[in-house]
Amino acid sequence: MRMRRFLFLPLLIVLVCLCPLTGNAQVDVRALVLPLNIESGNVSVFRKKAMEIIAATLEEEGIRIVGSGRIREIVLEEGVRTFDKKGAVEISGEVGSDIALLGSVSGSGGGLRVDLRVIDAYSGEVLVSVSDRGDEEELLRGISESLKGVYEKAAMRIKSRPIEKGGRISEVVVSGNRRVDTEAITARLASKVGEIYSPDDVREDIRSIYN
Repeated sequence: MRMRRFLFLPLLIVLVCLCPLTGNAQVDVRALVLPLNIESGNVSVFRKKAMEIIAATLEEEGIRIVGSGRIREIVLEEGVRTFDKKGAVEISGEVGSDIALLGSVSGSGGGLRVDLRVIDAYSGEVLVSVSDRGDEEELLRGISESLKGVYEKAAMRIKSRPIEKGGRISEVVVSGNRRVDTEAITARLASKVGEIYSPDDVREDIRSIYN
């Protein structure tokens, strides 16, 4: 169920919130897929193939991948090259993802190795963990198989999250602003995508914009 909160003002701000779903309702699961860390060896080509398999499998599962633009910004502009669990949770909060996938790849004379984790971006708990060694074909097939069923696990977690009072904000829409840029307005808002809806924050947002 989607809940819309409207502020009926000359400047219209709409907060679209995602509330917990029950029964057989379809859940919109959003995933942040972080670049796999390279631990050792010349495995850039294998990493690219692994990332493609991960994205394709998640999309087949019905999961929406988000945050690609933010990741590019972090890598290219901020120079970040490795990602950990703490960073995954923080970035997930920025882009409004429900789960995050992170891990590493490495290579040596003994073959290739891959370590993957899918975590609940809300609690940080691990939903899926993969650690395997082998040749390229075996590992790519194993990655795909390990991610099948992750939608159900993520959807169950989303339904059980304690956000009944407001829901999480999935989108902030600003309209009616003719003299002030939208980016300048949203920069002043306390209400952000991925955060829990708060009437107090909305009241503060109104004061901030019109003061």
